[in-house]
Amino acid sequence: MQNRKHSTQADWESCGSLHWVTALDIGGTHITSVAVDVEKGQINESSRRNLAVDAKGSRQEILQTWREAVSGTMKAIPCCFGLLGLGAAMPGPFDYDKGICLMKGLGKYDSLYGLNIRRFFKKTLEITESLPLIFRNDAVCFLLGESWKGAAVHHEDVIGITLGTGFGSAFMRKGVILEGSEGEGRPPGGWFYSVPYKNGMADDYFSIRGLLGRYQNETGHRLSSVIDLAQRASKEAEARKVFEKFGHELAGFLAPWLDSFKPDCLVTGGNIARAWQWFGVPLVEDLRKSSPHVDVKPSVLFEDAALLGAALLPLRFKEPADPNLTER
Repeated sequence: MQNRKHSTQADWESCGSLHWVTALDIGGTHITSVAVDVEKGQINESSRRNLAVDAKGSRQEILQTWREAVSGTMKAIPCCFGLLGLGAAMPGPFDYDKGICLMKGLGKYDSLYGLNIRRFFKKTLEITESLPLIFRNDAVCFLLGESWKGAAVHHEDVIGITLGTGFGSAFMRKGVILEGSEGEGRPPGGWFYSVPYKNGMADDYFSIRGLLGRYQNETGHRLSSVIDLAQRASKEAEARKVFEKFGHELAGFLAPWLDSFKPDCLVTGGNIARAWQWFGVPLVEDLRKSSPHVDVKPSVLFEDAALLGAALLPLRFKEPADPNLTER
């Protein structure tokens, strides 16, 4: 579909859908915004806006970049027709119900601490207060996207993990995301990252810094990215051994949780999952021995998983009433 500066409702109806959601994926270095046809489960590529963000910048700089991305998407597609809401995948800590940023002392978005992001977007985008804007953790959105249009299609009981700057996780039972306190074989909050592991917590080991730290400990060489390590793995035994050990240890960590939660699928995403060929075999083989009923898969959507999952948020969750919205 071509961009239009002026569109009639007939034009919009001719596009084949009147059901759209503006989906956001906000990370530590970027914001991506797209319009998603939630009838077809398709991203409209002409609406995609992907901008770099300085997460250590001032509040004004960050918010201006966010506004530029989202307003660009909403101008590219005539979302005034059939817009069902907005959904945003956000890292934590974040009060997802209230829409308040709680990140502090993490080297990202400190300047936004305590800010109501929902009010900011509704005011700056000049959208009606009745239009829902729903926030959820990026791992939750990843799992929603993969179960809708990705690797976990046709599975109802699923664990999704993201291996990136941190170790993200989300749980789904009978197609419904489980939230809140621990239970049903989940860690507190459904968060693997804070589960004690070895001399620290799981996030210290099953993340980019953990993986690259392993390589540095083994070889004395410091690398800047997983891409660098994957490239070395194609020709260097030490790099392959680091990935293999990562796969074995990840399987050992996950096995008790798979046994207690009993999912029928485990889907793995994040930047480390792009190196699946180097750690996927030991991960799958080990888990097949301990949990033969679980289908272990890598992501097929990667970054688009969180966007598609975010598009489902206004359809799956209600926006809590905010009595202060009229006082902006």
